[in-house]
Amino acid sequence: MTLKPIQFGAIEVDGRFTPGWVAGQTHKHFRLVLPGGREMEVPAGQLLLVWEAPPLLPGEEPRPTALAKLNEWLAALPPLKHPPVDLAALHQNLAAEYQAGRPIPFDAITQAAFGREEDRLSPEAAGWREAALYQALLNCPRLFRRSKHRFVARAEVEIRQHDEREADNNRLAAAQHQAALWRKTLEEGHPPADSPPFKGFLAALEELLAHGRQSPHWAALARPLDLHPHQSEENHARLKHLLAAAGAWVDWGRIWLLWGRVSLEFPPEVIRRAEEWAATPPTMEGRTDYRELFTCSLDSPNTLDFDDAYSVWEEPDRIGALRVLVHIAEPRFDLNPDEPLFVEAEERVSSVYTPRAIYPMLPEVISNGRFSLVRGADREALTFSFGLEETEAAGIQARFLGLEQSIIRVDANLDYDQGEELLARHPATWGQLARLCGSLARDRRARGASISNREEVMIDPSDPERVRLEKINRSGPGHRMVEELAILTNQAAGRYCRDHRLPAIYRVQHPPKPTGTAVGTPPPLITPAARFTTRGGGHAGLACDRYIQVSSPLRRFPDLVMQRQIITHLTGGPPLFADETRLAQWARTAEVRFAVYGDVEKRMDDDWKRVYLAQNPGLVLAATVRRAGKSPPHQPVWAKIWLEDILLLVDGPLPPGVREGDRVAARVADVDVDRQRVRVELSPTPAIHKGKE
Repeated sequence: MTLKPIQFGAIEVDGRFTPGWVAGQTHKHFRLVLPGGREMEVPAGQLLLVWEAPPLLPGEEPRPTALAKLNEWLAALPPLKHPPVDLAALHQNLAAEYQAGRPIPFDAITQAAFGREEDRLSPEAAGWREAALYQALLNCPRLFRRSKHRFVARAEVEIRQHDEREADNNRLAAAQHQAALWRKTLEEGHPPADSPPFKGFLAALEELLAHGRQSPHWAALARPLDLHPHQSEENHARLKHLLAAAGAWVDWGRIWLLWGRVSLEFPPEVIRRAEEWAATPPTMEGRTDYRELFTCSLDSPNTLDFDDAYSVWEEPDRIGALRVLVHIAEPRFDLNPDEPLFVEAEERVSSVYTPRAIYPMLPEVISNGRFSLVRGADREALTFSFGLEETEAAGIQARFLGLEQSIIRVDANLDYDQGEELLARHPATWGQLARLCGSLARDRRARGASISNREEVMIDPSDPERVRLEKINRSGPGHRMVEELAILTNQAAGRYCRDHRLPAIYRVQHPPKPTGTAVGTPPPLITPAARFTTRGGGHAGLACDRYIQVSSPLRRFPDLVMQRQIITHLTGGPPLFADETRLAQWARTAEVRFAVYGDVEKRMDDDWKRVYLAQNPGLVLAATVRRAGKSPPHQPVWAKIWLEDILLLVDGPLPPGVREGDRVAARVADVDVDRQRVRVELSPTPAIHKGKE
């Protein structure tokens, strides 16, 4: 009887070369028994290597005998960790003989490694040695990589890339180990001494707080800091705890500034340039002198960058008709694209306003100083002139009379309360202007404009332990007057660019359009968002046929660009910005950055509101149920609750009988500032007053 030899094979399990006994086979699969006795069905194509041992002797059991041989070979592996051949020399020979990157059959590698020595070995010894070589090749990814059942001798460029990856992996491992140590010491209350690496670690914690999984530090620090991709609130609390333990926690405002990539400081060269410009006297040549007119600005109490002001007088021969001048601050004539201050404004795109600080687009020495329309100083301006009157026959009329470069001197920087007093003291001019602006608003509403009563909450965090809030109505006569004059000015700028075919960045909003059809009822409408574009169009939300923002050149980059474009044309020069591709890129950038900055400002406001609620537990506020969720039967239904008194969206369970849209009383039950959570308890009481229970 002919005895069959014992067959062995090898596969790759979890990235490791693993031998086994071939206990049986079909035409497609091998039944492989691994050294520990585990059996696997292996497709024939997945066996990396097959070799034979002598047949079983009479009385030998196949399974224990084969496993004994396997374990005997594995026990002999430690000395075989040193490859059976010089792999560096083998790589050099194979790379010279075969084309770089070409897969080499394992038989050819065996021949190159052992030559004719294989012929003098038994099939079993040769098989085990080939298995050792195969494993050595797998364990040397720097020089060889496997391609199915063959190997590729790496080219020099691949070896360099591999070494770079290994170095990166080693640095990553070292960073993760160090981060784990720092985390442990901070949690134990023993912050390490300040050092550049530790300060870099703390900066990385702030970045992680700001950007989460999008942070470049996530891959290195998520595991040692026990951060989870879908637990942002818990991650926030953990990271804040570590920063606080290190004495490096500032506040959530700093984190939101990092999130929005708001530039906190100006480069030294930009500061130096701004200081040079701040020392220059006003330019008088070619400007209309309006310094003898009473001129004032009207802004929020904390405004320092005054970029518009107003003059008004009665038309001598037309009762009730007014001449109105809107003066827009004009930065220097040479604030052009090759100027460092222009480049900085292009990078920042806009000023960012927060309860504790303003992060200006231009350095304060010019945005709050030299270019700002501050009281008592001679300032250059771009002046828009309008005639306003209201008649029974024609209704409200606003005539654009022209624009010119001017020199002005502001007599008063008024806040809105002071502005209301001005309207009352001068009813024939300023009071009449406010009434005419109210008529302009009503006229725009009749033409489809969206005009609503705007409310804001002024936040005073000057004492962080006792934050103060004040709700303000932004729809009074003074606010409406400033808003309507800005719309008149920006519409005139849009028409000027249209009529003179100037490349421009328009603000466009298309009219509302139906979302679909509904049987028996008008289809619901969706209003597209306003956007920046170089293609002219109307602004449906403002009821303007053209609209270009030019009224805030000290705080918004598109306004600065378009003011420079208009002034260059006004003074007889060619368009300063003739490349519409460049204008379109600025428009896209402004769209994105304005949205991000708006988010930053809202997050910071909402954070201070939560701090205020945490400082006033049990506060009862007027509220409206915005959105109700779904819940299983006999479980409370949670809803989003709009706190009307402080304009903040929070969470709370609905009492029986309360539905979406109901006005309720909301008592602050729990506030977690770090996790950005506020829970309220509701009472269906419509008539309530702000105060504690």
